[in-house]
Amino acid sequence: MCKVMIAAGVSNVENTIKFMHVMGDLMSTYNTDGLGYTAMTRTGKLFGKRWLNNDEAFTEGPKQHLVKAASRFPGMIDSSDLIEPISSEYGNTDWDNVTSVMLHTRMATSAKGLNNVHPFVTLDNKTALIHNGVIRNHTDFKLSLSTCDSEAILVSYLKNKVLADASNIQLTADELEGYYACGVMNTDNNTVDIFKRAANLWYSYVEELGTYVFTTDGNDIIKACESLGFTCEPPIEYKNDHFMRLDNVTGKMIKMYKLQAKPVVQPQYDYYGGGKYGSWSGAKTYNTPTIFSKPKGKIHKMTAAEVQEYIMMSGE
Repeated sequence: MCKVMIAAGVSNVENTIKFMHVMGDLMSTYNTDGLGYTAMTRTGKLFGKRWLNNDEAFTEGPKQHLVKAASRFPGMIDSSDLIEPISSEYGNTDWDNVTSVMLHTRMATSAKGLNNVHPFVTLDNKTALIHNGVIRNHTDFKLSLSTCDSEAILVSYLKNKVLADASNIQLTADELEGYYACGVMNTDNNTVDIFKRAANLWYSYVEELGTYVFTTDGNDIIKACESLGFTCEPPIEYKNDHFMRLDNVTGKMIKMYKLQAKPVVQPQYDYYGGGKYGSWSGAKTYNTPTIFSKPKGKIHKMTAAEVQEYIMMSGE
């Protein structure tokens, strides 16, 4: 499964960067199909970067010195060292004013490629989403940024205007089929949304960051803090079927909603039959001994990736 990390209201940017780097390594275990982050400043500006190869995240720098050395001493620099990482950036980098961050590592359940690496960011650079889980009915949504099922959540979130009215998250929950733990950053109202349905999500207060960190595996927070000499509280499991909106600058909760169960739609049937009483269709009561039913709709056949994801989520 993919892994997510979300922290709103961080008070020490230097420690936050260190923490993200270590968490990136920990979260990349079995999740090697891409790594990306989004950061938001106190004034509500987004910036971030995505890498297709996790090992190259946060490590590359200017390679002009390698190019210069290679031209002077042919054969001394490996050609692989001269290849720039496959990555993409967005927004204007401004770490000095960062107050919230999101980090994602991917285990692909759809096509591999940079366009499917999280976060998914709207073209106006105002909303960013990360997701762990599987959305089975993603083909019901018009995807424009990727071919990844996760983008369906962003499409539904925007269509239902959750940014303007957080209670509309219920409309999105009703539309989605699958499971998810998500983080969404919004620049217009300077907030971070976190919501979960049937997916792993834990949170813990990290003293050196001055705020709570939310992540797929609480043990990753413990390991990161041990590696850095930081102090964290015992991780707490995030309540299932809950939505929280946090203030980007303070990390304090603004709103909370409990997601209601998705309405169960009974299958519809066409009834048909015949015999000595004749043929009929659509009647509520029937006197014929020959009644057949044919369910309308479709049966979803799980892909191999969904089966693997389901097994991992169920702990089997």
